Amino acid sequence: MKNKAQRYEEILLAHGSGGRLTHDLITSQFLPRLGNSLLDVLGDSAVFELGGKRFCFTTDSYVINPIFFPGGNIGSLSVYGTVNDIAVSGGRPLFMSAGFILGEVTGSAEKRVILNTAVGGSRQIDMPVGELIPRIC
Repeated sequence: MKNKAQRYEEILLAHGSGGRLTHDLITSQFLPRLGNSLLDVLGDSAVFELGGKRFCFTTDSYVINPIFFPGGNIGSLSVYGTVNDIAVSGGRPLFMSAGFILGEVTGSAEKRVILNTAVGGSRQIDMPVGELIPRIC
């Protein structure tokens, strides 16, 4: 049987599911290259102290299909999923960097719904977005 590192000659969409495949990929491929005291914890956020104050930092990106699902869309997921990562780490969201990885969205109404949902989500929790660069693939 191949060890974890040997199993990843290819990366599949399933590796992004957040389950065992994601964990295996992170621990066998990313941590050996990028590991440090903040990442090695494998938490939802990096938790650290600066100037005697405790901070939580996270970044997240989402690729989902379909982009609309019961209860939301990629716009709401991008805000609330990232805020959840901070909350489960014991933090309070103050600022946000939003990353959108989108395939083509040809319907202008769909595009407006996604962007309006993300912007509305950040306003509902009173959190300014400090950096935003969409990634189109």
